[in-house]
Amino acid sequence: MIDFHVVAENLKDSLDEHRQKTVVFCAVLVFMAVLGILSFALVKEVKKTAEIKKENELVLDQKLLAPKGPVIPDEYSLSRITSDKWSSEEIEKWWTVPGDEDVQEISDANDRLVNGIIGAAP
Repeated sequence: MIDFHVVAENLKDSLDEHRQKTVVFCAVLVFMAVLGILSFALVKEVKKTAEIKKENELVLDQKLLAPKGPVIPDEYSLSRITSDKWSSEEIEKWWTVPGDEDVQEISDANDRLVNGIIGAAP
């Protein structure tokens, strides 16, 4: 027959000799138990949300109607094809030659931008 006192003493001696391994083993067991409990809790939560989604499912009994919005006139174009170059009429209509003040203002803005980037670089 098995003598439990001898087995218990042998186990106790073995645990005392390998204390660090025993602590690591127990920590791993506790960690795995916590992970198992968390996974079961998450599975239950997923099932609950699936049931809630099933309850809130939309059942259509009529045709969906689009909401009334602003009416777009027929002559209004939503998109157009543009050419790569302007025609001479478009150039005369839309192009303006920049004045000296405008060119100087743009030059100053560019200088400030470059100085901000370069900073105090040597």
